[in-house]
Amino acid sequence: MRFSHSRVSTFTQCPYKFKLQYLDEIKTIKDPAADDALIVGNAMHMGIEKGITPAVKWYSGQFSVLSDLNINEIIKLEILLPKVRRLIEYDKSTLEVEIQTNDFVGYIDLIVKNKGGTVDIFDFKYSNNVDKYLESEQLHIYKHYLEKIHFVHVSRLGYIFIPKTSIRQKKTEDLYHFRRRLLETLGELKVTVAEVIFDQNKVDQFFQEIQHIQEAREYPKNPTKLCDWCQYQEYCMKGIDYMLVLPKNERVQVDKETAPVLWLYGQPFSGKTTFANQAPDVLHLNTDGNVKYVDGARIIIRDEIKLNGRIKETVFAWQSFKETVETICIGQHDFKTIVIDLVEDLLEHCRIYMYDKLGITHEADAGYGKGYDMVRTEFLPQIRRLTNAGYGVILISHEVTAEITKRNGEKVTTIKPNLQEKYANKIAGMVDIVGRVIIEEDDGRWIKFKTDTIQFGGGRLKFGTDKVELDYNKFMELYRMAKPETGVRRAQKSIVETKAEAPDESVTKSEVESPVCEDKPKRRSRRSA
Repeated sequence: MRFSHSRVSTFTQCPYKFKLQYLDEIKTIKDPAADDALIVGNAMHMGIEKGITPAVKWYSGQFSVLSDLNINEIIKLEILLPKVRRLIEYDKSTLEVEIQTNDFVGYIDLIVKNKGGTVDIFDFKYSNNVDKYLESEQLHIYKHYLEKIHFVHVSRLGYIFIPKTSIRQKKTEDLYHFRRRLLETLGELKVTVAEVIFDQNKVDQFFQEIQHIQEAREYPKNPTKLCDWCQYQEYCMKGIDYMLVLPKNERVQVDKETAPVLWLYGQPFSGKTTFANQAPDVLHLNTDGNVKYVDGARIIIRDEIKLNGRIKETVFAWQSFKETVETICIGQHDFKTIVIDLVEDLLEHCRIYMYDKLGITHEADAGYGKGYDMVRTEFLPQIRRLTNAGYGVILISHEVTAEITKRNGEKVTTIKPNLQEKYANKIAGMVDIVGRVIIEEDDGRWIKFKTDTIQFGGGRLKFGTDKVELDYNKFMELYRMAKPETGVRRAQKSIVETKAEAPDESVTKSEVESPVCEDKPKRRSRRSA
């Protein structure tokens, strides 16, 4: 194994997390919040290196639809980044330098060259937890390896701390006054530089920890308050398996004949159900009764009351759905396409079922966060089970509009499926394509799958167009010709040859940059060590 500061610190923090992340190579399904540390950190680092405009553009592109919370984070980037950039002499500096040996890899955020041939190294931290980082061995290790590999003398070590603010909008405060208060708070924040004195003992400690990792045969859990920020918390503590295990390192043939997992949303009566009915060997799992005029097989998902003598027994719609999913996954049938119409109705059935089970009338009645969490963990695994069953799946939802206010006061209308954002983001991660059904003035009906900050949509494939006629056969023709999205690996920089240039604010960059976040081990977007 090639070690890094992040790997060793993960083992020190929790051996079980180290095992899941680096030995089992288990990945998690991301559900990013507007202030997600990894995303904001990436944007902050990109802004330091390339400029504010590329940083804001990249940050916005990480979300299907922007909300007021996203705009608040953009405001923070626009105020804090100039404060950091004023501290950097770009003509004397090199940003993002890789250090790599046969058994170690690391990345130095900033190297400043001095007149006498020495260098200073700094690391950016978007955090208020100054004391924690001043005790870290990270910079000491970087100095050790930088001098060993590049034969340069490191004169100074230090952290550049970018302060955070977590103020929230008060219930009695409108958005305008909150953002005025946010601007005032950000204006008072100061970026600080903290120097660190080199300590050889910290380097020795690092190598001792590597020895412990190499000798480890068991990886026990180490519950601490840091578990709340761990991506494996639900899997570790609750046994909820949202994990994706990597397959063998071998190419597989992409099957373009099997129908994709598709999520359609649009206005009522726009033709979504009719489109789904055109799929081969279709089974409709219908909640709103809107299958009277289609000829596909159907199961109506609804509450039923059964009489056992004089005793009434209620069979909840959610129970019927779970039993149906169980039967579908067993596979003793000839259906090829499963349609859920509507997803939001199904969520309501799940909520009512859980209310009865928990003896509550609303999620909030179950205690802080508990009710919401139990409904979510009841609902999402059943959807995931169906989308992973190997059939063509078409999820159908109605659309809703929402209004967000930009920093300049401009109001923008966003369009998205009729689901809460947490559910929508999770389901979008389960499907291949999210498309919106639109009706044009000439009554032409189309599926639009372009992703932008106004309209929820997109997918894992490049179609060469942003829409297709609302016809199942034409959609499948386009689907079979589509190509997977591909990423671009960026070239590494050399400390000897490369200098950081003052960025052009008009330059844009689509690939993920290194974030400046508290959980730095997960910030890098490079090939695995």
